[in-house]
Amino acid sequence: MIADAEGRDQDVPAAISRPRDASTETKARRCSSQHYFKTQARDQLNSALDKLRAIEQGLPALEDRLGKPLPTISGM
Repeated sequence: MIADAEGRDQDVPAAISRPRDASTETKARRCSSQHYFKTQARDQLNSALDKLRAIEQGLPALEDRLGKPLPTISGM
């Protein structure tokens, strides 16, 4: 009986380390996913801003053709 209890005591550190390892892996996956999402969002934002800048650069030529100023986008 005592030997059985001692054997179970030896299994306790392994049983504790598995959930800890799983938790660490889950946190690492979450951080990786967040980093990937932020990178993709930043790339999409930069692409959209580049397109808006290109459109804005063409506005003076359009204003010259129309003979009047075009409305501007606020915040740009």
